[in-house]
This record gives sequence, structure tokens and C-alpha cells, in this order.
Amino acid sequence: RLVLGLLLRRSSIGNQSALRLLDDATEALQYNRDLLQSALDQVKNKNGRQHFLKNTGAALAASEIQETAKSLIEVNGGKLVSMQVVPFKDDGGYRRVTVNVQFISSMSMLRKTLYAVETVQPYLLLDNVSIRSQANTLNKGTPVTEPELIAQFDVSGYALVADSK
Repeated sequence: RLVLGLLLRRSSIGNQSALRLLDDATEALQYNRDLLQSALDQVKNKNGRQHFLKNTGAALAASEIQETAKSLIEVNGGKLVSMQVVPFKDDGGYRRVTVNVQFISSMSMLRKTLYAVETVQPYLLLDNVSIRSQANTLNKGTPVTEPELIAQFDVSGYALVADSK
């Protein structure tokens, strides 16, 4: 509008040209507005909340992690030994909830289980991973094709605590 006003004052542009310029500018603004609205709609549809734990309370979030870890271990052929909830940590609008998990599995099943835990949604993170071979004292001298392993790790997830307010 400012440019159009200056051009009309100087009389260096005719009324028809001014109207065409105004129409072109309006069309460009509408195109940019539609483009911006489309981008905003795409961001809203991404649903970033799916990557966080559903429960914001520490106990319920820990239970959510325990259920997920237990089902992934059992589906992949492991035997759950123990689970222990670690105290949560708040950082800004996020709450990190951690559960210490210990289970027994073969090497191939362990690999599948670790992959499943790290690729599940909501996202879970592995930390402090410890894997030990379980000593086979019954069959000394006999080669073991695939020994059982004892795996222990911390599995953590994040909850949005800002949502609970």
C-alpha cells in the first residue's frame, strides 16, 4: 500500500497499472498466507506428543515403562529377573523416568530385545548396559552353541510435565 500510494502521488503510474499491481500484491500475499498455513498444519499433524510417555506422574510413567519393557522382553524370548524404579529427574518442562531392568536371554534374542526397546514409541533410552555370560556349570567341557546372558540396563523415558499443569 505504501509503494502504491507513493506511485499514485507521483503520477508515474496509471490507475489500471496501479490496480494490476495491487491485485498482484494481494495474490502474492494470499499465496504466502496459504503456504504458511499449510506449513503450520503439517507441524500440528506431526503429533510430537507420541514420543513422550502418556503419564506425567512419576509412578504411572514408571509403570508405563515397566509394562513396555516386560512385554518386549517376553515377546523376544527373554526371562525377566527384576525391575526397580529409579528416582525421577525434572528438567525444565520434562520429567525423565528411569527403570532398572535385569533379564536373561540368548545373544540373538538379546539383540532383538535391545533393538525393540530403542525403537518403540514412546521413545525409550538405554543407559548403563551390562551384559554377562551366565556360567554353565552343569556341562563342563561341552561346547555351548548359544550361552544364556544376563543383561542389566537402565531404560528411561520422558514425560511432559508442563502438560500436567
